[in-house]
Amino acid sequence: MRGFLREIWRAAQGREAELEHVHFVGSGSLPSVFAVADLAAASVGAAGLAPTMETIFWGKAQRLQGPVTVGHATMAWDRPAAPPGSAQPAW
Repeated sequence: MRGFLREIWRAAQGREAELEHVHFVGSGSLPSVFAVADLAAASVGAAGLAPTMETIFWGKAQRLQGPVTVGHATMAWDRPAAPPGSAQPAW
C-alpha cells in the first residue's frame, strides 16, 4: 500500500513529508490477480491528504479530516458550512 500511496502522491506533486500522516489499519483483499485492495486503500489515503477546497457561505474553505477514527464510523456532512439557524434540524 505504501508504494502505491507514494507513487500517487508524487504524481499529485504532494510533499513527501505528508505521507507520514497516513496510517493503514486492517487488511483484506478484493478478488483479483492485481493488488486492487492495496491500490484502493492508497488512493483513499492520497485523497485524504489532498487539500480539498469547497465554496461555503463565507467563501472558499478547506475541509479538514477528523483526527480520530472509531471503528468504521466516519465524520461526514451532507451540506457545506452555513450560518447558524439556516437549516432545520433533522432528528
